[in-house]
Amino acid sequence: MNVRLIPLAALAGVAAMTAACSNSSSTGGSDTNLDVQGLSFTTAAAVGYDDGGSGVAHCIASDGTPITQTTSESSCYTDAGTGDDSTTSDYGATMNGSTGNDDDCKYLVSWQSTAVSENAPVYFQVTVDQTDPSGQPVTGAPPRLEVYLDDTHPAPNTTVKNDETTPGTYVVGPILFDAPGDWTVRFHVHEECADILDDSPHGHAAFFVQVP
Repeated sequence: MNVRLIPLAALAGVAAMTAACSNSSSTGGSDTNLDVQGLSFTTAAAVGYDDGGSGVAHCIASDGTPITQTTSESSCYTDAGTGDDSTTSDYGATMNGSTGNDDDCKYLVSWQSTAVSENAPVYFQVTVDQTDPSGQPVTGAPPRLEVYLDDTHPAPNTTVKNDETTPGTYVVGPILFDAPGDWTVRFHVHEECADILDDSPHGHAAFFVQVP
């Protein structure tokens, strides 16, 4: 099953880091036809460092204890007709480095990519684990990608495929970056679930990706 990039339908909302998550323009699922043989992944395109700062600070309480949020399949509500999540989701800040908690402290998300250059196909390897004490990998939840350089410059539309190569680890691509700069790549987890209840499996985490 193919996975298309989520278009930036409400660019003003992205500027405010607040937007409506929707499945109406994307499809998902594990696509075992994605050929991952020969792909080599690195964190070379990460902006900044994984220093325990921006990636996890929003999930640390004032007393230094981690903030976690469990998820429940019973809290995954979708629109009966389309599966859209038409609710408004508050996005956290785009993170530096290649590892961080999602906006709601449900998941620990990390990524690597193939070599990044302008107008060349790029594949991401994304790992998603629960933040609760179990630390279990999040399986059966191929991430959808939202990719943009700024409020008016989304990534070109491509036919993106998604394959779960090991439990909780996914390869997604190809993505095209058509200009140099620090791009935002937001990984949406369980986008089929409306972000209504605190323990909804719906989540998202955004990172800067440097394109030379």
